[in-house]
Amino acid sequence: MVKVNIRWKTAEDYNLLRGSSFATKINYFWRKGWTEIPVVMGGSILMLAGFAMGGYAIYYGLSHDMTPKYYKTTRIYRPDDPRVQTIRYVSVLDS
Repeated sequence: MVKVNIRWKTAEDYNLLRGSSFATKINYFWRKGWTEIPVVMGGSILMLAGFAMGGYAIYYGLSHDMTPKYYKTTRIYRPDDPRVQTIRYVSVLDS
């Protein structure tokens, strides 16, 4: 039987960076990532930009009243107006 020794692929890098600061490690792996997988690293920047835009859209939607103005205006109809017959007092979804 053969014993397979499983090591992380970054184990040698961690040994190389042992004792250095956290910022140095981040900088090292960031540069190594751009060298080895530039498409994924570029995609991660686009992903962060998308998360930022999505977060802003959610914030804007929750902090502003998004109801159209014509929903808030009051309309007065004459009793003999034919449009009065089509006004619904109950939604179709209430059934």
